[in-house]
Amino acid sequence: MSSATAKQGSQRRDPQVRFNKYESIRRIAIGGMAEIYLARAKGIEGFEKLVVLKRILPQFAANEEFVRMFLDEGRLASTLHHPNIGQVTDIGMSNGQYFLVMEFLHGVDVRRLLRRCLQLQWRLPLEHAVAIAIGMCAGLHHAHEQVGLDGKALNLVHRDVSPQNVFVTYDGAVKLLDFGVAKAAHRVQETQGSSLKGKISYMSPEQCSGDPIDRRSDIFSVAIVLWEMTLMRRLYKGETEFHILKRVVEKDAPSPFIIDPNYPPELEQIVMRGLKRDRGRRYQTLEEMQLDLEAFARERKLTISQVALGRFMREVFAGEVEAWQKAVAAGQLERAAKSLVSPELANEPDSSPFASDGVQPSPAQSQSVKPGIWVGLAVAGGLLAVALALLVGRSRQPAPLPSPAIDPPAASAAIAPPIVAPAPPAAVVVAAPTATGDDAPKSTTAPKRISPPKKRTLHHASRSEIPARWDPESITPP
Repeated sequence: MSSATAKQGSQRRDPQVRFNKYESIRRIAIGGMAEIYLARAKGIEGFEKLVVLKRILPQFAANEEFVRMFLDEGRLASTLHHPNIGQVTDIGMSNGQYFLVMEFLHGVDVRRLLRRCLQLQWRLPLEHAVAIAIGMCAGLHHAHEQVGLDGKALNLVHRDVSPQNVFVTYDGAVKLLDFGVAKAAHRVQETQGSSLKGKISYMSPEQCSGDPIDRRSDIFSVAIVLWEMTLMRRLYKGETEFHILKRVVEKDAPSPFIIDPNYPPELEQIVMRGLKRDRGRRYQTLEEMQLDLEAFARERKLTISQVALGRFMREVFAGEVEAWQKAVAAGQLERAAKSLVSPELANEPDSSPFASDGVQPSPAQSQSVKPGIWVGLAVAGGLLAVALALLVGRSRQPAPLPSPAIDPPAASAAIAPPIVAPAPPAAVVVAAPTATGDDAPKSTTAPKRISPPKKRTLHHASRSEIPARWDPESITPP
């Protein structure tokens, strides 16, 4: 379902469209081959319900191959009934065009959540990162275990697990989205050829190589997302897509200890087992990975709770939630829908929250520098390092990004202001309108100086001491 040309449908006001019993409120996104509407399902005695409709664009409605794939996607998604999977509830035809009916989710995807945390100079709290990963494991395992009406396994593989296809509602629900490029044994229209399906930076080695894949490919992708959520930086990057593919296939993923010496050892073992290039050494099911994550959470006494995650989401996106509630209370759904971006269609070629695109810019200037100059720079850098070492005496670690401490009894806990670097100027795309723009929530307390954490042994590091470093070299703010 992802589209590189996705645009918000709010660029112009569209006439109201009827999809049989569904009444459109506003078109909220348009992509390469489909468009998304926020709609209202009406019934007798005043029954109303918000839904999301996905319809094939008119210019592709006559393409039989695309129509078959669209219908196959709907049939496949409609068989998946799990609280951690976005539901497809209906399929219909209006004016000769097919459309899918999906549940309306009010929240943001993980990519936008991590971008907002970066703007606030926060790391995503460890308990919430683990809670999101557990939800991903549960939903995908259900899909992997799915059987057809004939009792035969579908052998379903999502193939596009990435931060943008994991949605977190403001109530704390974790939903896996977009089975549009999923592989299944009984798909009517299976993808042909060796073309890659999914996002390069979140593919498994076998997927990058074009080899046959199974559920263990999704396990590798889940481990990538977990690695990035807990370290707040990108795992696989490169100058070109080829370099990214080559790195995934030929090099082992770096241990989290390289980035953060205080990373929990038990969690490091879970992440690295999921990132084994040899799929035989990986987790064989996501249920195994989920059980290990739950055991880790119990051992560390982490609060894995939908209520706690929802409270955190509403605190981080307080302005968006308040603006939406006011618009709905005033009966102005069309105005409220102006800033909605469909999580299904508004996908970009790469969904990393740490870069604007999937390919790092090529260092053109460095290619023109002669080797002799590099030697001189290296010597100068070494002398400078020695001088700094003599002055300082010992190296000091940078202060960690603060983690918001939200007191459960108080829903309006204060949010600490940025303390390391100025917040990136670009706006964050969110799934609810704002009354005053896309500004970060205001702090209700005076800024506090946070000193660098004391060194502790790895086995006794608490979750509040796990830093996510602000590293402009590896994190490109949105």
